[in-house]
Amino acid sequence: MKFPISLPKDIQKIFPSGEICSKIENRSLLMDRYALPEAKEELRRAWYQTVQTAKCYFEKAQSWPYFLLQSRAKILFGRLRSRLLVNTSGTVMENAGLALDRYGIPYIPGSAVKGCARRMALLALQEWCHKRTKPNGDPCCEPFDSCEQMLTAIALVFGWVPQDWIPRRKAKSNEPQSDFWWAMARDPLDQSADSVRNQNWDDIGIPVIKNLLHILEIPKEKQKHPDAPWKDLPSFAGMVSFFPAYVCSPEVHLNPTYPNLGTLTLDIVNCHHKKYYAGEIDEAMDIEDPEPIPFLAVEENQLFVFGIGMVQSARPIFQRSRDLFAKSEPTEIALTWLRAGLETVGIGAKTNAGYGWFDCSENNKLQSQVKEIQKKQEEQKRLASLPPEERYKIDYLNLSDNDFAEKAKQIQQLSQAEKIGFVLALKDKKKRDTAKRWAKKKPQLLKPWQEFAKTLNPPIELP
Repeated sequence: MKFPISLPKDIQKIFPSGEICSKIENRSLLMDRYALPEAKEELRRAWYQTVQTAKCYFEKAQSWPYFLLQSRAKILFGRLRSRLLVNTSGTVMENAGLALDRYGIPYIPGSAVKGCARRMALLALQEWCHKRTKPNGDPCCEPFDSCEQMLTAIALVFGWVPQDWIPRRKAKSNEPQSDFWWAMARDPLDQSADSVRNQNWDDIGIPVIKNLLHILEIPKEKQKHPDAPWKDLPSFAGMVSFFPAYVCSPEVHLNPTYPNLGTLTLDIVNCHHKKYYAGEIDEAMDIEDPEPIPFLAVEENQLFVFGIGMVQSARPIFQRSRDLFAKSEPTEIALTWLRAGLETVGIGAKTNAGYGWFDCSENNKLQSQVKEIQKKQEEQKRLASLPPEERYKIDYLNLSDNDFAEKAKQIQQLSQAEKIGFVLALKDKKKRDTAKRWAKKKPQLLKPWQEFAKTLNPPIELP
């Protein structure tokens, strides 16, 4: 199908209008530069199907877990239990975008990953503040002895801006100005718990702010607001860095075109009262035909790898807050919050409708698998960096006694590097007994190798 895409005149000379979509292979480019926001019904569905079937380049999916490990990041594998929607409002297609990197691979931005972990941490803190006792068996709270410790850790891990500490509601929307203040009590989305929230803020929040001023080494002379100490806190970016999460599979190492990796699927949202929402009628009645609107989502059962690393510039602050992280390091704590968030509240859009929920139960098995593959890759790189004779030596050392003897008979057919490698293998402790046995029982097999070894510089003495 040809699509009516508006193009600059110089591009029209290369691609006649409507033909360019059939020539573009990258689905990320289609989504970003050649979207059809005005498309309706079948044209919209056909365009999405074109994006859905466009090429996806999986080289990054093949390498991303190993890049994270080489960066000394803590990693977490999570499998989608449902479809995923991320960045739906971030493209030209209204409320129907999708986060694809430049190679067309579905990913979750690091900011969304950070937001998921932060949300879960604050929910766990809110539960603790509400009950005034530490929740039993909650891994999110386990590393801490008090609400004050947990709030301090949340602040240091994720960072803050000045409005994060303002203990009040916004004037227009009446929403809490500060997530930290909001977490001091639990209420049914109204102001009924604000009195408890304010009391907990005085008991928990204010001491935490004073402690942070000490950790950040803010001089006393610069602390000019004793009644509102949060005004003396500078912004802080956080001690932990959250990497983008990419769809992946450890099997990609063996098969770069791993089936179903990065699969996109067509989904729909139904508008049942189009005329009512458009203001054409005063009352929503069940007399209108629903209008299914297609959009793309990441298919369920896809595997994602998440990465969390320590911000190196924050190391001095970590050293000054070691008592706080005595039971677990900041990256480990953040990973615990992230896992709980992925499995409990989900990530992305429409999480209340079941989208974006993950299962991380395969994490340990997949981490072992990836580390084993990484170990093999590193060994292959090490072998590739060795001189040719050393590589041949390693190959010969792995031969059985019969195959090793057959190789010894081929001295005339071997290259100089292969011969040197064979001599080095004969000198190695793994084959030394074989060489001694040949000297006694098969001297005619060993003699050519003894003579060759003496011609080397320096000469090598064989048994």
